[in-house]
Amino acid sequence: MGKILKQAVPKKNKIDITVKHNDKPLDEDEIAVSGAHEIGHTGGLAHPKKDGFLNRIKFALGLFDENLMNQGLDKNQGTNITTEQMDKIETTIDANKKANN
Repeated sequence: MGKILKQAVPKKNKIDITVKHNDKPLDEDEIAVSGAHEIGHTGGLAHPKKDGFLNRIKFALGLFDENLMNQGLDKNQGTNITTEQMDKIETTIDANKKANN
């Protein structure tokens, strides 16, 4: 059997990750909203103002204010999603399940 000459002492490791948009570092809340927004795309959601004629009208009327799927440059991005968006996510998930079975 081998002999341990020196016992290793665990060191505290630290990893820093900076997420930027247009060279501006994002804070934790902005990173969370951005991540959720991208997951929304994975669930089949589009940006409301680019998602068909009716949604462009709703967007113009402010019915999508504070919506998660607005782009940050729209200056009205938030964390809300509509019932229709939730239904779209469920439809996308169901379609993917069927396609993979």
